[in-house]
Amino acid sequence: MQLQGFASLGLCNAPEIKCIARVENTYGYYGKMAEVSKGKDSTISHREIAGIIAQQKFPLYPKDFSKSVLEMFLHITGIVFSVGRAYSPAA
Repeated sequence: MQLQGFASLGLCNAPEIKCIARVENTYGYYGKMAEVSKGKDSTISHREIAGIIAQQKFPLYPKDFSKSVLEMFLHITGIVFSVGRAYSPAA
């Protein structure tokens, strides 16, 4: 596969990626990331990309959000939930 555009950004310089030849003077930066935060959800991962390391896992609510969480959210934001449980329109 010919990936000159990606190669010029430095993608082919990462050791785990096999493509065309390495490029000495790249237009971008490359590297390999390793997860260091506790927890395995996308919220923590997105924070790590920004440099914020979580020292404890975020709580999970697999069935319903607890009443205390909903009350705290209302107190902080002034927004009232009409549904008190996790909901996905795709489900």
